[in-house]
Amino acid sequence: MSREGVKVRVLALLTTAVSLLANLTFSLLVTRKLETSSLGVLNIVNGAVITGLIIQTIVSFMASRVTARDGKPSIHMLTLYLLSGLLGSLIALLYVTGVSWRFRQIYLEVAYLTVASTFASYLQGYVSSILTVIDRVRLQWMGLVTAVVKLVSIVYIMYSGWSLFSVLVSSVAITLSAAAYGLTFIIGKLSNIGTLGKYLRETLAASWVPLIGYGAGNLRSMDSIIIGYVGGVFDNAMWQVLTVQGKALGLASGIINVTYGELLSGKELERRFYVDFLILTNVTIMLSLFIILYEPYIVYFLRPQDYSFIQYLRVPVILLAVSTLISIINQYYSWVMQGVDRVDFNGEVTFRTYVGSLVFHAHFAEFILTVVYVASIYPLIELSSAIKLPSPVITGVLLASILSTVVSLIYRFTRLRTRHPLNIRARLIITDVAAPAIAASVLTYVESALMLSAYPPVRGAIAELIRVTAGAVLTSVTYLAVALICSSNLRSLLVTLIRYISGANSRAMTSPHP
Repeated sequence: MSREGVKVRVLALLTTAVSLLANLTFSLLVTRKLETSSLGVLNIVNGAVITGLIIQTIVSFMASRVTARDGKPSIHMLTLYLLSGLLGSLIALLYVTGVSWRFRQIYLEVAYLTVASTFASYLQGYVSSILTVIDRVRLQWMGLVTAVVKLVSIVYIMYSGWSLFSVLVSSVAITLSAAAYGLTFIIGKLSNIGTLGKYLRETLAASWVPLIGYGAGNLRSMDSIIIGYVGGVFDNAMWQVLTVQGKALGLASGIINVTYGELLSGKELERRFYVDFLILTNVTIMLSLFIILYEPYIVYFLRPQDYSFIQYLRVPVILLAVSTLISIINQYYSWVMQGVDRVDFNGEVTFRTYVGSLVFHAHFAEFILTVVYVASIYPLIELSSAIKLPSPVITGVLLASILSTVVSLIYRFTRLRTRHPLNIRARLIITDVAAPAIAASVLTYVESALMLSAYPPVRGAIAELIRVTAGAVLTSVTYLAVALICSSNLRSLLVTLIRYISGANSRAMTSPHP
């Protein structure tokens, strides 16, 4: 892997870590300060924005691919994206209006800000799609800009009395800041290549591909939509708390965009697939151990006024960790499949272009996921209720997520293997992933049990924050130590990263060999 490849991965991890810190700080304070009813409304708004992004599923898919094909971004694709944003904002408005009976007194404010947030998300989506292809380093810097604005917005929310209105306004400002940063770079590179009509035809012709599995690519989004309608305000509030915990699990997800952008740009797959797979799985497992085993600290820090959440979320947080790990691997396979198959680079895209391609199978796997998810969610909610699992609505949703994602991953794995066999030996998965995970789980369980016994959760933000931080540091150190003992490939990867950061490695890294 080239020095540039190492650079963008190091920057992706560092940027994601800073962004994660800002996201957690923002989300923790908001979740801690907002009233339970406001948390429920906030989750409904999130569901509305996600629903409004259905069109972005199509245009973002095409924006990245036609930019890679044409070699430069086009002003006509930007125009198409903005028009799509207007339509998506209308869809989000209809969603909010459909459930407005739950918050009639503040409907107008919520509706205005939902529309603004949706349109801002389209702008940010366009910028991300283009930078994924033309400048992946700047894409990471965009994340840093977002993190800084998010931290600054906390001051505004604080002086606004921690109101729901101030949180929604800040969300719009945060999203717009990221879009503005990226647009200042992209605008100077816009070309007049193509026409609005051509890109519209291509987008419509290809729309069936991303639409066959809309929503499944981000299962957390579908969860929010389902709980927003099925669950009560209490369920929505608990889901918001659970979502905050789940944010930590996305630390390594920035690697996926890097891999996809490189593959679209013509880089080879084999030399980077296993490296990125190791980073994704090990970082996610490490963070999963933290949120599972130190759950009482985290929940009590988020909602000290809702102490009962600790009991209700004990099982869901385990399911969330399992679901997120499988989902990240599943999405990694999806983007790899779409990156290696450049079937649409040979001319104008038509309805038949993607038939039988890996791009098609990657999205058809999402359709399979959606079907299994929708078919299983109600029975699993009823099963969770029948066997008296805590939070049956949330537990049932997460069980459906796990089941459907596993089915989808099996499909993607088999399809990719038929076209691009990747010789990854089972022995390596055991030594590089399974062994560190099992050993670290045992050690971290003992550490957390001793720590929770000696220092139980207490009221007081500072004292609880110290406990949460100590748990995170202890989990990270333990996992890293165990991983380096168990895996020679992880030792090699760490040495390479250290050499790059210190400037000792000037040309290339030695990748782990599957």
